Amino acid sequence: MEWYTWILAIGAIAIFTITALIFGSFLLTLVGGGAPHVAIDHTRLMQIIADLSLTEHDVVVDLGAGTGTFVRAVAPRCRQVIGYEINPLLAHWSRWRLRHVPNAQIVNQSLFHANLKGVTVIYTYLFPPLMPRVAHFLHEHAEPGTRVLSIGFPLPAWKSVSRRGNVYMYQVRGHGTSDKS
Repeated sequence: MEWYTWILAIGAIAIFTITALIFGSFLLTLVGGGAPHVAIDHTRLMQIIADLSLTEHDVVVDLGAGTGTFVRAVAPRCRQVIGYEINPLLAHWSRWRLRHVPNAQIVNQSLFHANLKGVTVIYTYLFPPLMPRVAHFLHEHAEPGTRVLSIGFPLPAWKSVSRRGNVYMYQVRGHGTSDKS
C-alpha cells in the first residue's frame, strides 16, 4: 500500500472516532437527563449578572454549565462558583477554560445530584421538558433564601419575584412552606 493510503486511512479513523465521541457524549447528555448546550449572548449575560447584585459572600451554582461561560463571568464577583455539567466533553472543556480561575469549579455530573448546601444563588438555562423536575429538585434541596435565576423558561408553579422578558428570578422559601404561587 502507498504511504498516502495509510494517511487517508488514519485520517478517516480519526474523524470517525472524534465523531463517535462527540455524538456519544451528546447522546449521553440527553439520555442522562441533560439538555443540549445553547450559548447566551454576552451583552445579555452581563445584564443578567448585573441584575443579580452579587457580592463577595455569594456562593453561586450553575445547573447545566455547558462551556462554563456563566461560571467564568460571575467568578470575579462572588466567593465561589460551581458549575454542574453532565456532558463529559463540555465539562472537560469548561475545566480547561477555567484552569486559572481559583474560585471556579466544574463538576461532571447530573444537576440533580448537585450539592446546594450553602449556595446563595442558582442559575439555570435549561430545556423546557426539564423544568418541572428542576422545580421539584430545587424545592426539595435549595436552602431558604436562595435566589434562583431561570433563563428562557419559568419554573412551573413557582411564583417569580421579578421578571425581565424571559429571565425569571425566584427566591426559595422555607422547606415547610411553598415556593409555589
